[in-house]
Amino acid sequence: MSLGNIFFVACLRDPAEWAVSHVQQIQKLKGRKGLENDSLSPHYEDVVTHYQSLTKNVILINFEDLITAKEGVTCSFLLNLMPPQSNIPKELINLGKKYNSSLCHEAIEALNYMYEMNLVDKQNFSGLLKILRSWKGVKFKPSHELAQQIENSIAGDHLYYRAVFPSAKPITSISSGEKPQLDEYLLQKLSEILIK
Repeated sequence: MSLGNIFFVACLRDPAEWAVSHVQQIQKLKGRKGLENDSLSPHYEDVVTHYQSLTKNVILINFEDLITAKEGVTCSFLLNLMPPQSNIPKELINLGKKYNSSLCHEAIEALNYMYEMNLVDKQNFSGLLKILRSWKGVKFKPSHELAQQIENSIAGDHLYYRAVFPSAKPITSISSGEKPQLDEYLLQKLSEILIK
């Protein structure tokens, strides 16, 4: 196939939603220190421009539309790509949402603490995540400082996203909260993990 016959699909998420999810993922993988050298911007325009320079066949899909579609994520994604009246197999229509599950705010803080104490390595990482995912606490929210850093980082991305999807539901601000303290509950849970 020549490059002109190849299609690229870019699925863009609201930059604010993407950045908060990305921040949590970085803290899961590297701890809070990992944020120091990691970009909080998705750089959508640069990425799309790069692929448009290779071929004009670039399809842009709004991730927010996919996750709210009644047909389900996989089916909705295919409907955006396939011609009208296409026959999509029933098993794909009924496919459930399988995302990388998030951690609650307390679990992220506990994981950050363990990173700072050099208690996380490749051998125990999966086991720690399994335990921390069982915690049912407050939904992860960036601190006030981190929320401001995110908003500054995605300003250009947000303008680009709105230009591509003008009818997209706007997200006014990024939720922010104070960093949880290592109270008795967290210390007890941490000790349970470390004893195991």
